[in-house]
Amino acid sequence: MRIGYVDESALSALGTENGVVLVMNHRSNFDYLLVTYLASRRAALSYAAGEWTLFWPMGNLLRAMGAYFVRRGADEPLYRRVLERYVQMAVEGRVPQGIYPEGALSRDGGLQKPKLGLLDYMIRDFDPKGERDIVFVPVGINYERVMEDRGLLQNQDEAMISRRGTIFVLKATVGFFLRTSLQIAHGRRRRFGRACANFGAPVSLKGWLAGHGVDPTALDRAERFEWVARLADDLMGDIAKLIPVLPVSLVATAFLETPERRLSELDLKARAHQLVGEFEANSTDVYLPFGEENLAVGDGLRMLLARHIVIEEEPGRYVANPAELAMLRFYVKPVAHFLPGHALAGE
Repeated sequence: MRIGYVDESALSALGTENGVVLVMNHRSNFDYLLVTYLASRRAALSYAAGEWTLFWPMGNLLRAMGAYFVRRGADEPLYRRVLERYVQMAVEGRVPQGIYPEGALSRDGGLQKPKLGLLDYMIRDFDPKGERDIVFVPVGINYERVMEDRGLLQNQDEAMISRRGTIFVLKATVGFFLRTSLQIAHGRRRRFGRACANFGAPVSLKGWLAGHGVDPTALDRAERFEWVARLADDLMGDIAKLIPVLPVSLVATAFLETPERRLSELDLKARAHQLVGEFEANSTDVYLPFGEENLAVGDGLRMLLARHIVIEEEPGRYVANPAELAMLRFYVKPVAHFLPGHALAGE
């Protein structure tokens, strides 16, 4: 687990008198643990967690870490009002918050359209002329392996997931731990690779509202939601710019460009070198272990081979597994927006 980039000067200037809200993309259910761990030297975070995480032991762990649980789609007026006041009081009390504007896990790897509920709660009664500010810190997250990846790809219908309920989640969790235990017992256990988060420049709500000439307390609900949507889009744009490119992202991109082509490791290294230049030309953070492109290519290739996403058809020649193109896209999609105009299979 690594911090790839931090805007230290901007974060150091935040002060302690303002409410701080981390806004991030939602790649995995381990995002909670990742960002809490990486931010632990600066602050203890309170998270908005989905109701499904209430099952044991995840619910107990997240609650101990300061999470509060949100029932997505609940329409009871009393529940919504209590949740609204809780969020407002937490921000007013300067309890650092962590929220996922997408509201749910990305099931295809790409950024999703933001949901506006929690942001609206924070902004609804915000006085732009008051003493305190709310500061949003965008965070971009990426993984070399998302442990839920196959389940997310196989279950694109979120309503179907909700109907499966706790028993389904428990069975999947127990099965995962049993498989992992057997691999450890037989000495075949491999690490999941790297997880990385980038922390960007803070966005002052006062500054954003002043720049657009908006006072949320003077707007009706429809007008306020229009401005909340614009703020959410701006924050998602900041998050998109911060998502780090990891070795698996790099190698998966090279294979997805021409999935039918057999590539040698030398071919991969040459293409990866070109891709690193293209990513960096777009001010993208590319994480290279010890600054070594060759090491990044070797690590990314080994991870994809171990999961049969890429196969070795003949000695020293590798090709994308035709049955796993969706998995390749899943790991390319979070960073594909850094390469506009590239022809990627299925895009």
